[in-house]
Amino acid sequence: MTISEMLAAKKALILREVAEGTGAGISLEEDRNGVQTGIRLWFADIPRSNGPIVTLRPTGLSRFEARLSFGNFASATIAQMKMAEPEAIQLARALV
Repeated sequence: MTISEMLAAKKALILREVAEGTGAGISLEEDRNGVQTGIRLWFADIPRSNGPIVTLRPTGLSRFEARLSFGNFASATIAQMKMAEPEAIQLARALV
């Protein structure tokens, strides 16, 4: 199995697991910034620049770092998150 085939298999696994865990459509792309290749995930129904972006990157042999950031035009999404009902906040925290 080549490196490209291995990355493709891991991408499919990650997409499936995140979609099953959240119930949301997820988009994914490789992130080649830095020493090791990582991946970026975002909600498929929100343009990447308008919502949250999770970056997963390997750090060491068996650890991964997860970073949450927001796109340059995510202010409307952030405002909506601030107005969320307590039940929605609790659900979001459970998913994380």
